[in-house]
Amino acid sequence: MFYFFSLDFSLVVGIFLFFLFIFFFFLFIYFFFFSKLVIMDWEIMSFNGFDIKFTFLFDWVSLSFVSIVLFISTSVIFFSFYYMMGDVFMFRFIFLVFLFVVSMLVVILVPNLIALLLGWDGLGLVSFCLVIYYQNFKSLVSGMITVLANRVGDVMILLSIGWMVSIGGWNYFFFDNFFCCFWVMFCVCLAGMTKSAQFPFCSWLPAAMAAPTPVSALVHSSTLVTAGVHLILRFWLFLSNYSVVVVFLFFVSSVTMFLSGFSALFETDLKKIIALSTLSQLSVMLFAISNGFCLFGLFHLYTHALFKALLFLCAGTIIHCFSHVQDFRSLGFCWSKIPFVMTFMNFSNLALCGFPFLGGFYSKDLVLESFFFSSWSIFFFLFLFFSTVFTVAYSVRLTLYSMFFMEKGFVVDNESDSEFFVVFPIFLLGLGSIFGGSFFFFLFFVDFSEFLLTSFFLKILIFSFFFWGSLLALWLVFMDFSFDKKVFINYFFYYGSSMWNLQFIFSQFFLNFPFFLSFYYLYKLDRGYLELFGGKGILFVFSWLGNFFHYISFKSVLYFFSFLFFFMIFMFI
Repeated sequence: MFYFFSLDFSLVVGIFLFFLFIFFFFLFIYFFFFSKLVIMDWEIMSFNGFDIKFTFLFDWVSLSFVSIVLFISTSVIFFSFYYMMGDVFMFRFIFLVFLFVVSMLVVILVPNLIALLLGWDGLGLVSFCLVIYYQNFKSLVSGMITVLANRVGDVMILLSIGWMVSIGGWNYFFFDNFFCCFWVMFCVCLAGMTKSAQFPFCSWLPAAMAAPTPVSALVHSSTLVTAGVHLILRFWLFLSNYSVVVVFLFFVSSVTMFLSGFSALFETDLKKIIALSTLSQLSVMLFAISNGFCLFGLFHLYTHALFKALLFLCAGTIIHCFSHVQDFRSLGFCWSKIPFVMTFMNFSNLALCGFPFLGGFYSKDLVLESFFFSSWSIFFFLFLFFSTVFTVAYSVRLTLYSMFFMEKGFVVDNESDSEFFVVFPIFLLGLGSIFGGSFFFFLFFVDFSEFLLTSFFLKILIFSFFFWGSLLALWLVFMDFSFDKKVFINYFFYYGSSMWNLQFIFSQFFLNFPFFLSFYYLYKLDRGYLELFGGKGILFVFSWLGNFFHYISFKSVLYFFSFLFFFMIFMFI
């Protein structure tokens, strides 16, 4: 009975989020075309001149972001109805996902740092609960890495709140001519970097793949990781005044873009490849923002959210069908088994590569072309070139392994391709990933005089990325089946799959000593000496004395009278 109640609850939540999406979408269209902005102060309590208010900011940026989040959340909730079918704790899962969405909406709509911290910490706490959902050792380790890495961003937000005490408010409307603004902006930048998993905090994002696939679709598309990008976008008007912070953000995003693309080339786990592609695209967004093209970064955030959620749902269906196998080398000829899912997976892969006239093409092409109008050196162009080529390479490699290689013989549930709760959300997100880019492009850039016009050579250079990326993918597939790999090739495979050893350096290295120390004190002090001289020791002594007196009083009358005799002598002396 409780199980059927969980199913009904998931359907109610999905339908509620869908109608909420329709409301906010039309509100966004109205605010965008009529240039409206509404700031709403909700006074919770007022006592002797002390007011506690909850501020909401409604403009076309926040409303469009809310619409994207609700659209993807609706699809994920409906997909969860299929993916989590039979799970005992489905009600808890749907409730956690709903709390996750509410926390993200608070982050988007609230301009007050203290109120924003509620949603910010809510994202971290609920994401930890979702990552450890399966309650095994791997999930627990991944959850600890995720929550501890995100705590760095929480501390940065708290430091920003502390510095803003002197201006008498925590809304970012009051930042003009604030003498501590540089340090506040630096902390905000670090907070956004940790939440968006930028270098050197990028090791937690692949670890968060221990969560169920619907959660990964939500986390990696429009909620947790994009919260950092949204925070930097909101504060960019003040961040851009400090060139040190801008250069720092540009350099970090460039390094992360290259690192994630290079690591995805040698990864074999299906979900981790998609997670690393998320890391790469987040770096593209911050790369565009640090170049001063905030609208391009926001545009790419929207298109990426749509096709990345679609890619995760398609990957989750494949994993669910192929006996929960995540190593794509064990897949093959999936086209004949689940043609509907594989069709939309190819669309999302092509959108990720920036294939012409799909969703990712409009935003990614703008970001790449905008770099040619900046003043950065050829060194950073090489970062951009190789990162884009790597994106095409691992996408083509994934397509080759999943579609065109021979069938491996795993048990397949063919009915999954015709399930309503698979077809409906994938079809919705498929429409978004195909037509979403053109919709937002013609909405944001109605005046084509604002569109970047580059030379024919630069256009050909951008499209040549597809060619070089495809060649690299074919070479990697050939090396996968080669039995005479050189030593340096094996080293590259190991070095790439370990994310340049960042998983060891920035997670295991820093966590190893505190965990060892905590376990040492747990077993030596708490369960050792404190138990010996505390509860267990006292229990042992009194138990021994009780047994001794019991033996004297009941087992030996002579011992009893002897003890009584010596006791009387002791009392009268």
